Amino acid sequence: MKSNIIDDAPFFGRARFQEAGQVKLCELSSSSVAVVREARSANNGPREFVKVAVQLSGRSLFAQAGREVVLDGAGWTFYDTARPYRVVNLTEVHQFVILVPKAELHLPAAQLDCFGVHDFGQVSAVGRIFPNYINSILAEGARANASEAAGLGEVATNLLRLAIAGAAQERASVSAAQTLEFQVKHYIRTHIADPELSVQTLAEQFGCSKRHLHRAFAGSDISLSDFIWQSRLERCAQALRATAQRHLAVGEIAFAYGFNNFSHFSRAFRERFGCSPSAYRQTNH
Repeated sequence: MKSNIIDDAPFFGRARFQEAGQVKLCELSSSSVAVVREARSANNGPREFVKVAVQLSGRSLFAQAGREVVLDGAGWTFYDTARPYRVVNLTEVHQFVILVPKAELHLPAAQLDCFGVHDFGQVSAVGRIFPNYINSILAEGARANASEAAGLGEVATNLLRLAIAGAAQERASVSAAQTLEFQVKHYIRTHIADPELSVQTLAEQFGCSKRHLHRAFAGSDISLSDFIWQSRLERCAQALRATAQRHLAVGEIAFAYGFNNFSHFSRAFRERFGCSPSAYRQTNH
């Protein structure tokens, strides 16, 4: 990725970062600059996200796949981080920049390709609501706990999905199985501290058979059982990185997020992150 300062004035940039579950947010202020991601660097970069830019002030040009859009003081657009793109801040700008996992949008790749680099600011009611919601997350989200933050990120993702589907003048093609998968994943994330959480308890919660739940995850790249364990491990890793939880022993963190066997937790953590929980904590502080 290449960056070039446009005018002779000294460059300045200020960024404030926040995470809401799997959604990554940034409030950015910058002087005039051009950012170009070429084909070679795009192939080496993060491929699983779309990047959303919400213009708060200033003028910016966004270009990808032969399309261009200019946002002047307002509006928002998105583009694919896996493909070459060009972003030119023609003036000093103030923006929200959001990274959203493609897989969580549940939209066809063709639809994302077709409706990237358009101004969504006035397309629909959802398009107008989305920037205000992002502003609310950045204003209040830091006070949310991990489960609440994950929920805020899911709402932002859903608003983005609805806005894109609305621009396509059709509802997103989400089957009953995909809807159930989305609901189950949300339930798991918000109940991950429950040591009894399992495929069996999920089947009881959703009033269906275990087989039905497994079928809902058949089109996913991860099984339901693995999603539960990976969610537990990700939450433990998040806690190990958190300065506010440094006083907690590694075992306390493991038990707090549903593990009831420390040896099993240590083995699973090492397999997932390539080091022991203690080493991971030291590396991230």
